[in-house]
Amino acid sequence: IYGRWITLSALPISYILLRIHANPLIPVILVAFLSFLYSLFIVWEMNRYYRFGLKRFFVKSLLPIAIVSALCFIVGFVIHSFVVLKNVYASLAVNSMLLVCASVIIVLIFGVDAKDRDFLKQILASKIKRFS
Repeated sequence: IYGRWITLSALPISYILLRIHANPLIPVILVAFLSFLYSLFIVWEMNRYYRFGLKRFFVKSLLPIAIVSALCFIVGFVIHSFVVLKNVYASLAVNSMLLVCASVIIVLIFGVDAKDRDFLKQILASKIKRFS
């Protein structure tokens, strides 16, 4: 219950900032920051009640997520910079397809450990056999 105060505090803070003629982008950044704080609060609460090992959680869960997110952002920026077509819709389609393919490869390389990768291979092999 108390964690929701973190996200709900964005409303009065945004109102005050907009009343003093701040940049309209500041409430968006504020909501993202407060959502991140709320996520940290939830992890802290879970650790307080269940004692699941905070360091292990960060290393096994959040670090791969951060690495994959950063790499996908960088690859998306590079794809968007280099693949420029005259037709906007074609450019959007090509960039989207390339980014999806690159993101899948990044997740398989950096976001999934060897045991999960073997499990995915087994599932894919059974699906391919079923359709063959």
